[in-house]
Amino acid sequence: MGLGSVQLLVDIENHFKIQILDSNAAKINTVLDMVNMVAIYLNIETNDLSLKKEMLQIINQALKLEGLINDEISDSDLIFKTLNPLYDELWDSIAQKTDLVLPKPYLSDKNHRKLFSSLVWTPKYEWKKVTAGHFIDAVCARNHKKLIDRKNISDIYEIFVSIIAITVESIGVDYYEVEPEKSFTNDFGID
Repeated sequence: MGLGSVQLLVDIENHFKIQILDSNAAKINTVLDMVNMVAIYLNIETNDLSLKKEMLQIINQALKLEGLINDEISDSDLIFKTLNPLYDELWDSIAQKTDLVLPKPYLSDKNHRKLFSSLVWTPKYEWKKVTAGHFIDAVCARNHKKLIDRKNISDIYEIFVSIIAITVESIGVDYYEVEPEKSFTNDFGID
């Protein structure tokens, strides 16, 4: 393990108040591996997604109040067809209605990316393809300190959301970049 991966592991261990054995840490390659390892150490097997479902309801209510939808959006709907991050006032209004911080996706600009590609992390996703479910994951992660009692983690989704947040804070990637199948080494470039 290199310095970057050791620091991320320490941050995760400190957050969850656990200590992962070196032999187990060596088995962690992806975000999902990390989630599963933390779940084992916390002895959590439940994944009822109650937080995710609640947050989707809150977002749907705010979108209805704003007059953007009549029918609720589902996990698989493309969120940015309804809530476009290019419209700051709308984005701010939804944030205010939900009392949440809504992380904006990286809005790629080819000229910007070429100019700064060696200086700034450039996420490898297209913001227009982000689903409502992925948006909810990012919102929960950005607001994890408010939404999750880390002394009483109740399911695997809460672990996942916390790991997204810790990964973003520790290595500086975008909230929308952290997905279960992503590799800490290959996708995020930590050693």
